[in-house]
Amino acid sequence: MNSSLFPCRTNPEEQFQEFNVMRELNKAYCAFMQKSSSDEKPVATGNWGCGVFNGNPELKFLIQLMAASQAGRCMYYFTFGDKRQSDSIAEIIHHLKHHAINVGMLFRLVQDYSKDEMSKGRYHKPMSLFKYIYSSGASKHRVRRTLTT
Repeated sequence: MNSSLFPCRTNPEEQFQEFNVMRELNKAYCAFMQKSSSDEKPVATGNWGCGVFNGNPELKFLIQLMAASQAGRCMYYFTFGDKRQSDSIAEIIHHLKHHAINVGMLFRLVQDYSKDEMSKGRYHKPMSLFKYIYSSGASKHRVRRTLTT
């Protein structure tokens, strides 16, 4: 699976635009899709697109989580010894489960984040994507309200 180069220092919001999220989500889904129903091996992955390609690690994790979920695959996510990232991922997974946030809801939260945080201008320092998801209150209720309006 290849990644897109995002000019994060000059335009960090570009990778959060719906077209780019969908592109990455589709690539991950195709990579994670099972060839047959008997192929139940988990997906082993990590911070693809986050090094030289300047991808946002929280966004890339959530994209891969959504893709693995839709593909019906378990996912082993390797942080290569980054305990802070590992703890952060464990916390967001707990939050998503606790609030029963499904893939559609999570996708909407990512899009809301893009609109609410990433479009405020060059001199605005956006909160992290995970913090945004936590701060959305009982995320499940916020997303349901968004989807029904």
